[in-house]
Amino acid sequence: MQMLRGFIVFFFGGLPKFFINKNFRKLFLLGIKLLIFPSKSYRISGKAIQINDKLGFFWQYYDIFYRQYYHFSTTQKSAPVILDCGANIGLSAFWFLKNYPQAKVYCFEPDPDVFEKLKYNLSCFKPENYELINKAVFTSNTTQTFVADGKDGGMLKETIGNNVIKVETLDFKEFMKNFSKIDMLKIDIEGAEQQLIPHIKDELHKVNNLFIEYHQRESSGAFLSEILQTLEETGFYYRLESPVKLQQPITNQRIVNGCFLQINIFASKIG
Repeated sequence: MQMLRGFIVFFFGGLPKFFINKNFRKLFLLGIKLLIFPSKSYRISGKAIQINDKLGFFWQYYDIFYRQYYHFSTTQKSAPVILDCGANIGLSAFWFLKNYPQAKVYCFEPDPDVFEKLKYNLSCFKPENYELINKAVFTSNTTQTFVADGKDGGMLKETIGNNVIKVETLDFKEFMKNFSKIDMLKIDIEGAEQQLIPHIKDELHKVNNLFIEYHQRESSGAFLSEILQTLEETGFYYRLESPVKLQQPITNQRIVNGCFLQINIFASKIG
């Protein structure tokens, strides 16, 4: 019901686009298939993609393929380096590999079940163009508790419960030291960016383009200003966008998708 309601609002809001925009029609038809058919896989560019959540898949497709969230310009036309932190089932990596065919994409996904779908979904690409790492990016090489929801909301968290597992973490700062230049860094790690961004600050001079999905949960408090200050100090220009549109946003304290505030940060070096 949630998907149907959201899709109806989305479609009627963009109805004029249906008649004039081919890509919007493709997006609409995907939504219809997701609503009608019970399949756990859908085809993108002729490749069957295994999915774990219809609603999440639709909005990921909307952001990545329709709005092209991760499009960037690169000076390394032969082999751009892309680091995909929080790769999930691989839609972002799929888009990167389709649009930057000479790239080397490093995908980090700690959830073991989601990781298997990631592996399958990228199997149509040349293995030398990507590397899959079944670990969470973090501030050290260790083992952490992880809430595995089997979808796109798994997170590092000190808690107990039925869906809590142990995952390996990778000191991402040390990993970044392997590169002299990073064309694109995507970070969507469900709140762990609070610790990660300050930790990798000294390596951000290597990064030309950056996406961060910022998550402010009730338990974490606000740390957006710290992230933005880090970007300013390391030479980034940035734009902010909230994917959640609320009525009466000043007084509305509603928690959406587990977050009080979610902000997409699009950053790049200019000049």
